[in-house]
This record gives sequence, structure tokens and C-alpha cells, in this order.
Amino acid sequence: MPKRAHPLTETQIENTHPSVKTIKLFDGGGLYLLVDPKGGKLWRYKYRFEGKEKLLCIGSFPKVSLSDARLQHSEARILLKQGTDPSTSRKELETQSKAEPAESGGMPSIRVVMDGTFEIWKERAVLRLTLEEAQFVNSLLGKLL
Repeated sequence: MPKRAHPLTETQIENTHPSVKTIKLFDGGGLYLLVDPKGGKLWRYKYRFEGKEKLLCIGSFPKVSLSDARLQHSEARILLKQGTDPSTSRKELETQSKAEPAESGGMPSIRVVMDGTFEIWKERAVLRLTLEEAQFVNSLLGKLL
């Protein structure tokens, strides 16, 4: 039976300093923060797909916060439950997003995230809106058009 990890805190992450060896701070469910000897802090998700162990790179801390890493981790777990490899899914999304600006003339794309928020993507920039904020923006746009 796997060892149960205690959830990480922002303070614990910020107070962890590089060591001679690589340090792994586990959050649970396969999500961990890798602290390398040079001082980099990287979010990783270790999972199994079709009997093979895989690793999904989520991003670097503090660019990707603890809450964002947990959100991406939960989205990846949902994909796994649906029988989709999160790594392959991410690569497909990246190739689509690279092709989209040329095809759509640089128009932003909008997607609904599992937690009910909205993401507006324009090339590499992303704007996250809550449901209330999205409804407010929609009402403003309705008045303009």
C-alpha cells in the first residue's frame, strides 16, 4: 500500500532550499515538487498509463502556484479516468494551439475548465475568469454589440 503524503503548503514550498541532492516534496496522488540542486522547483505528476510509468511536467514554481498545479493535476486525473493519456492530450492541444492563430487570424480561443471557470487563450497568454466574471464580460459585450 502506498505511503500517504500530507498536502503541501505554500510556506513549506517557499522554505525549501536547494540541497546537494534532488529533493521531492510530495503532495499526494502522484503530484510532487522537484527541487533540483541549482534551485529550480518543478511540478511533476507521476502516473501509470497502459501499464507504463509516465511523467507529466506541469510547470515551475512560482510561475505555476500550488493551487494551479493541483488544478492541472486533477484535470490530468480526469483524463486518465476517461482512458486518455494526459501527456498525449497536452501535446495534441499544443499542436492545435500553434496551428490555430494562423488559421483563425490570431483570434482568442475560449474553453470551460472542469471547475466552472473560463480560460481565454491568445497565443501563449491566458486569462482565467470565474463564472460570475465571464457573465459580467458577456453582458458588457452584449451592450457593445
